[in-house]
Amino acid sequence: MSWYVLYTKSRNEKKVAKRLEEKGIEVYCPLREEVRQWSDRKKKVAEPVFRSYLFVTLADYTKESVEVLYTPGTVRFLWWNNKPGIVRKHEIEAIKSFLNDYKDAEITVTFKEGEKIVV
Repeated sequence: MSWYVLYTKSRNEKKVAKRLEEKGIEVYCPLREEVRQWSDRKKKVAEPVFRSYLFVTLADYTKESVEVLYTPGTVRFLWWNNKPGIVRKHEIEAIKSFLNDYKDAEITVTFKEGEKIVV
């Protein structure tokens, strides 16, 4: 069993995850709680950490990927060097561990438009 990265339509991550789970496919959609402000109230909502991406585990990519891609809301699998990109189990566990340990972590951008950065 290997983990693969699935690209979904925008804001369809949770819907696709639910549909795949209903088909018996193991899915991981990393979520974090965020407080959203509406005009009349504040509410905690679970937002995807990686927008438009899910992790799915498949025993046989060639056979099972078609069923995954026929699920409404999916776009494609992420590829690397002409092969479907595989995420190692320990990397998935590291994401889970990080999100568990740092529930209040925020992603912020500290550079300005036009500023030179080193990648």
